[in-house]
Amino acid sequence: MTKKKKKISLGRKILKWSISIFLVILMVLITIPFLFKDKIVKMVSNTINSNVNANITFQETDLGLFRSFPFASLKVNNILVINNAPFLGDTLFMAREVSLNLKITALFKNASETLKISSASITNGMLSIKVNKDNISNYDIAKKDSVAIENSESAVSFAIEEYKLQHIDFSYFDEISNMKFALDSIYH
Repeated sequence: MTKKKKKISLGRKILKWSISIFLVILMVLITIPFLFKDKIVKMVSNTINSNVNANITFQETDLGLFRSFPFASLKVNNILVINNAPFLGDTLFMAREVSLNLKITALFKNASETLKISSASITNGMLSIKVNKDNISNYDIAKKDSVAIENSESAVSFAIEEYKLQHIDFSYFDEISNMKFALDSIYH
């Protein structure tokens, strides 16, 4: 009888330890988005601001681990890309939601390391491309200084395996040829 009690108590101990370990892992997975959200947003913001000659704003970000497990999901809401001169104030791009999926291990990288994005999704957006009479395009917003050339490796690497466009409006206007082209409600 003593052996039976030892077996039962050993089984209970194993069960208790298994449940405890599972709960700890679950709690870590739930808290990681709160701990690394600011770090990921800072990495993306730093990369954008250091490489782009435009005003880029967004209202809200959301980092989740369960939405697209085993990937981390970063959602950016109400993003706007407003051009600087010579297209000052023109909206190049806007979207209600941009969603990026990246490996969970990317959360543990330094802000200066490359961030590989596995998939991207854009919902309810607009892209407006313009070419003025001087043959300058509004989408050419990359900075052209010597610092950017020396540091040509970006902190964001697009290794995109999948993308999704939902309800995207596209317009093109060329002042030289006076050509206008527009597509609305693009799904791809």
